[in-house]
Amino acid sequence: CGLATLEILKQNPRHFQIAEARAKRLEIGTKHLIQKKGLSWTFNRVGTMWTLFFGPGPIRNFDDVKKSSIQTFSKFFQYLLSKNIYIAPSAFEANFLSSAHSERDIDETLKAIESFVN
Repeated sequence: CGLATLEILKQNPRHFQIAEARAKRLEIGTKHLIQKKGLSWTFNRVGTMWTLFFGPGPIRNFDDVKKSSIQTFSKFFQYLLSKNIYIAPSAFEANFLSSAHSERDIDETLKAIESFVN
């Protein structure tokens, strides 16, 4: 499956460009909410892979993640789940966006994150 995916991306790199643009938009929107609320949360993203940590950064390794609030992550996970937004169920995992995620998906996710912080 991995090789087939890479072949598809090689033939049409637009899929990755779309996904990365949406991931960047999610990152910028989430960081804006974090800053606006004065929260000490950290949003890490590389390409289409991202994670929100509930603690100050930088978050670079397992020990850094262990210092973040796992309890807040659990509440966040459950809250998003109640909004039909599915992310990785552990603070120690990453999330991935694909070109199948729409602008509306990003809008709804940002809206849910904003609701969570309020």
